[in-house]
Amino acid sequence: MEQRPLSEQIDVPDGPQPAPPQNARRRAAAPVIASTIVAVLFAVIFLAALGAPQAHEVPVAVVGSERAADEVQRALDDEQRGGFDVQAVADEAAGRNLLEAREVYAVAGDDGVLVSSFNGAPLNDAIQSTLAASVAVEGAGDPEAGASTRPVTDLHDGEGKPGAIFYAVFGMVIGAMVLTVVSGAAMTPHHPFREIVLTCAAAALLVGGTVTLAVQAFDSLPGNYLQVFGVLSLLMFALGLTVQGITRVLGLAGLPISAIFFIMIGNAASGAAVHPLLLADGWRQLSPLIPTGAATTAVLDVAAFDGANPISAIAVLCAWIAFGLLLVVTASRRGAQRALPLAETRDA
Repeated sequence: MEQRPLSEQIDVPDGPQPAPPQNARRRAAAPVIASTIVAVLFAVIFLAALGAPQAHEVPVAVVGSERAADEVQRALDDEQRGGFDVQAVADEAAGRNLLEAREVYAVAGDDGVLVSSFNGAPLNDAIQSTLAASVAVEGAGDPEAGASTRPVTDLHDGEGKPGAIFYAVFGMVIGAMVLTVVSGAAMTPHHPFREIVLTCAAAALLVGGTVTLAVQAFDSLPGNYLQVFGVLSLLMFALGLTVQGITRVLGLAGLPISAIFFIMIGNAASGAAVHPLLLADGWRQLSPLIPTGAATTAVLDVAAFDGANPISAIAVLCAWIAFGLLLVVTASRRGAQRALPLAETRDA
């Protein structure tokens, strides 16, 4: 009896086989779960940091005597204890110098309250609603009569667009994420150290230069081009190296970890959207220590406040560059150690 081939005995359906129902359900559930986690994290992070913005020890100056400053301090403490820290200055010129050096955020005098739009609308709104309604300067007359009409003047009226700092800083964050994805850091984690550093350096110069050109072309930021370019390039270099390093060390897990930290946490705590002095405890202290927070401060210092000193913020960016270099070195050494046995096998 002739025996048929096995392929004829078994009915083999044409085309790809459908996945088992259980695997299909898992594949369908994965994007739903991932999107839920991202949305919840976003909501939790921003509500924790920005859900109830409130002034915390905001330094302000009052033109007048120490006694007048003490009276204003008591009035402000009645409104919100710990919200403002009042100091006396001899005249409005001295107060203006402190404002330009970012040592105070408002100056209250006989002619009204002087603020800067580059410190952000939320902080200035808190100052206007509290300080301008509570200040009682010697010689200013009845504070109750003059409080509601005390004018608020912008130190940088008509100079640039303060919101541009947010877009410039977070352009660097998105650029660093795109650089990491396009370079395939998660899939090919063991590139030579020199190649990774040169790629990040080239991206920092190109991205920093073009973004600075863009914001100044729109008259968004005053200040010297090279100084703004220098800060944004340092930020891009720090972010590029760190995100590349995290992803090359951790693999695919490095991408969501970097996105959560630099996009979500970095956005909430940066001070680019809401001034750090309005953030909740913990977030307020974190702000100057992360790349986005340090860069926001440094850009403000060089672009809008000539009297301010950006050295500490730049030092933070340099520390992140060193951390990124350490991660990249670690990933490169791992790659070299894994490649060495293969090379020895081929030589043998």
